Amino acid sequence: MRQRDVIGEWTPAPDGTAAKPGEFVLNGRRWGRGLTWEDLSRDLVIRKATTKTGAFAAHDLKLCPLVLDLLERIPPEQRNGPLIIDEAAGRPYAESAFGREWLIVARAVGIPNHVWNMDARAGAITEAEDAGADLDHIRSAPADSQTSTTQRYSRGAVGKSRRVAEMRLAYRSLRNGS
Repeated sequence: MRQRDVIGEWTPAPDGTAAKPGEFVLNGRRWGRGLTWEDLSRDLVIRKATTKTGAFAAHDLKLCPLVLDLLERIPPEQRNGPLIIDEAAGRPYAESAFGREWLIVARAVGIPNHVWNMDARAGAITEAEDAGADLDHIRSAPADSQTSTTQRYSRGAVGKSRRVAEMRLAYRSLRNGS
């Protein structure tokens, strides 16, 4: 999913509109469209319509050990509202705060300067392709409506070219009787 489908986004709130219980308004902007605890089913599957196309994305979080570890740290009584929050502020991350926080963590763990937070989508697609996943299956993970969109995010996918080279070598070996 795109970052805004996960952490949400802040859009202008109509003038004079007060925040309803459970809503967040900050500097005249209302938070919405991000993942909430309500998007997470009992079987730990996230299902959410994407903001760009409205296509539904579904992800089985039981297959994401890091996410499972983080979810276990949240007491049941706090499992409501936005899923991703700025713990210091007690609300969803303000406009560009998530990017700043991501950068601090990325540098602390040695992620190179040329890698940005937005690279995660392309990295996941490329990793799946290198692992041999079918492109149509990969397309469904980020909820892309067209395979051509998914292909644009693939960064060369060494796995594919490697498989082609291996197939050519096997073909030559078979053809030449070696």
